[in-house]
Amino acid sequence: MKPNWFAAVPISAPWLYDALKDMPPECRGFVPEDVHMTVAFFGAMDPARQADLTPLFARIDHAPFQITLGGLTALPSRKRCSALSLEVTVGRETACDLIGELRDPLLAAVDAKPDDRPPLPHITIARPIRKYKAPGRRAALAWADQLPPLDVTVTLDRIALYTWAEDRRERQFQIVLEQPFTSAS
Repeated sequence: MKPNWFAAVPISAPWLYDALKDMPPECRGFVPEDVHMTVAFFGAMDPARQADLTPLFARIDHAPFQITLGGLTALPSRKRCSALSLEVTVGRETACDLIGELRDPLLAAVDAKPDDRPPLPHITIARPIRKYKAPGRRAALAWADQLPPLDVTVTLDRIALYTWAEDRRERQFQIVLEQPFTSAS
């Protein structure tokens, strides 16, 4: 199976273990190093294509900004839940603008499938484990419904290229390219 690749903004997540402390066993939580806000999903990309992204990353003209994370929501929907993600409350418009500005050029640079959905900033922190099927999704949703909003503010200050981690039992993803946000404006 070929690993997936994506561009995302890494999120500093020292608060994550507290948020996951009552997570049901039917879910798999992320580790703090895996927490991110996806900007562009490339799918099974040839690793050599990262060279096509390097100059684009270097030209990103965006100042660091802050967002506040709220409650958990099921994505893509409650019925087909495959991810439990924190909603972006404060800073949502700026996060949407960032995704809207960067997604199309990044996808085009590596000949990835275009994404015409409206930007949806979210921070995935857990996934229902597939083998538990519908009962696992129900347990995940019950947990998400009772978790109070996090109300944590984080700074978004860089973009990174991610792929699958070499040992996915330890963590899900690894960063292979990273670029701080800088703004000439």
